[in-house]
Amino acid sequence: MQIPPRLKKIIKPFAEQVGFYWPVYREKRALQKARMGVAVRLRARPGRLAILGCGAMGSTIARSVHHLPGWSVGPLFDMMREAAERLSRSFPGSAVAEDERAFFDAARTADVLAIATTADTHLSSTLRAMELGVRTILLEKPVATSLADADAVIEAADRTGARVAVDHTRRWLPSGEGLRRLVGGVLGPPRAIHFVYGRAGFAMIGTHLFDLARWLIGSDIAVLRAELDADAGVNKR
Repeated sequence: MQIPPRLKKIIKPFAEQVGFYWPVYREKRALQKARMGVAVRLRARPGRLAILGCGAMGSTIARSVHHLPGWSVGPLFDMMREAAERLSRSFPGSAVAEDERAFFDAARTADVLAIATTADTHLSSTLRAMELGVRTILLEKPVATSLADADAVIEAADRTGARVAVDHTRRWLPSGEGLRRLVGGVLGPPRAIHFVYGRAGFAMIGTHLFDLARWLIGSDIAVLRAELDADAGVNKR
């Protein structure tokens, strides 16, 4: 059936909105189902989460506890105390540590320590946590601001026996898992991956893309070619 041009002009804005929101809705529903699956697997494994860095990312990590039956938010610390206190009010039973040393002492009793500070402090915070006896760490990406610092985190984890996971969320999104199944069972091994993304920052989104590429292909990247745009505007992040 041919749609009249005048009618097409009228419905075009609505169609564009549906085209934008429908994939978002489907991803949201799939993510809810994935969370339910994780909740079922962890139902018999309650735990406590300590959070270092209570800004936007720390708050997002804290909210994930709502989807894990039996889990709770424990000790909190942020250099801006008001940020930690604001987050604490949303989680009864959590407590804001007086200083960083008191926080790490309390974090040893938690099941997982989430480090959600800025990247330039990841190395020092992670090393200190491991040296003080924390053995399970969720580290916000990027791991560090240099390869040498990232290697130092790996070496310290090997030395202390700590387990460190990096918060590369694309691995856990249903769309990422679906794409991996397509690559593995339908499309076959890819030879190249091309990413285009907006002004989110190389460390903010680029690190996800590096991890996603390695995860999808199942090997390290052999050749990389990148082009930076000419935008010199300041990004507050």
